[in-house]
Amino acid sequence: MNTRPMSTIPHEPDAAVFDAAIAILRSCGLNAGWQQTGGNALCIVVAEADGDLDEPRFWFGTGAERWAAEIDGEPMGLWTDVASDEGNPTQIARGILAALTRFAQNQS
Repeated sequence: MNTRPMSTIPHEPDAAVFDAAIAILRSCGLNAGWQQTGGNALCIVVAEADGDLDEPRFWFGTGAERWAAEIDGEPMGLWTDVASDEGNPTQIARGILAALTRFAQNQS
C-alpha cells in the first residue's frame, strides 16, 4: 500500500493507531486495511473474507462523535460505542468488532 499522509482531521487517530487496530482486526480473522478518502481522512475498511480491500463492504471512520461506518458506500448508521478521539487501538478494534457483530446478527 502507498504511504499515507497524516490525518487532516484534528481528532482522527494517527496512522500508527490505525495500523495497530487493523492488525488486531486481522488477528481476529477479518480482511481489514485502510483507505484514504477524498478529503485526506483515513478509514479502516473491511472487505468480505475473500474480497478485495479496494472494494470494501464497510468503511469505518471518525466523522462524528463516535466511530461509525458506511456499508457498501451508503451511510447506514453502523455506529460503534468508541469515541472519535479514542487513541487506544484495542478499543477501536473492539468497537468495530462489536458493530460488525450487531450488523451480522440483524442480517439473519
